[in-house]
Amino acid sequence: MFENSLMSRPDTFYNIIAVSEKTSQYYLLKSGKKVGLDSVYVFDWYYDCEQEGKIRFQDHKINRVGFMDKNGIPIIPAIYNYAYPFRNGLTIVCSGASLKCMDEREDGDTTNCEVYGWVGGIEQIINEKNEILIDSFDQGYRNLNWYSLRMNMPNPDTSLYYTVTGRQGIAYSFVDYNKEFTQWFYSTFIPSLSEAGNVRDQLFEKVRTHMKGEGWVSHDRDAFLDQFPAALTSQRFQTNQLKKISMGQTYFFQFSCDKSIFKKFNNVCGYQRDRFPAYSVSVKYNKLSWPPPTKDNKASLEPRIVFDYREDFEFLRTESGYRLISASFRN
Repeated sequence: MFENSLMSRPDTFYNIIAVSEKTSQYYLLKSGKKVGLDSVYVFDWYYDCEQEGKIRFQDHKINRVGFMDKNGIPIIPAIYNYAYPFRNGLTIVCSGASLKCMDEREDGDTTNCEVYGWVGGIEQIINEKNEILIDSFDQGYRNLNWYSLRMNMPNPDTSLYYTVTGRQGIAYSFVDYNKEFTQWFYSTFIPSLSEAGNVRDQLFEKVRTHMKGEGWVSHDRDAFLDQFPAALTSQRFQTNQLKKISMGQTYFFQFSCDKSIFKKFNNVCGYQRDRFPAYSVSVKYNKLSWPPPTKDNKASLEPRIVFDYREDFEFLRTESGYRLISASFRN
């Protein structure tokens, strides 16, 4: 008997899966064959899982990472400091990084270090043949739609696409999720809030709402609109001196939702954030506050802007576009 332990995420066995026994770790094939003995790759206390017919393995003697195919055959040698899973036939790998203690104390003592991380190095993009396509990739870019790849796209729209030039002068263009969401929010969602719009089409089939005394409650989108007719108005998202809007990608905690509805957003590794990112829009309300007068400055008191409360709206990217999936607001 083997156990797939608390460090493993897959709940489905495609072709190859990481396994832990009391005395060893290995990869198990559907045929029952064991491969990659003691070369199981672990990151953030999780075993890797199969994506696009590939899974990462690690040479623990030299602390380098490579890839096996679904049959357990190494197809990319363990030569990289770290590597991301394959997405649309591409992955980001890093070479030349240094291992550093991430919980280093002020006195520099790393004797009892618990968390190490790679620092520096050069990130590159390779394909399934281990061919380098892009020599240097911006380490700050983690919000790209890898499945939207266009090569040598004529005049890519910079308000939507991120473009990087690789080897042989080939330009690789990807939809930037941040730009895509911002564009959708202001060009589609906000107009749908008017009387002439149809906000129902911008709602997910279930909308979670935080209700006083009940916590998070799920409603069908029609029930949500009937119960909270004033929740989604253009006025709610208009800014002024005391009202600001911020937005950004967030992690969608679907474990608190109906699993059957969200199954389509999962693969063997769980929630596919790289395909279906979630965004949060926060409306921050401030107010003016006057400090109490004192004997020394009775005439010079100026009001201060202080935080009052916040409303949050979460949107999930679906195959049909972004949809409102949760809302926390003052009714």
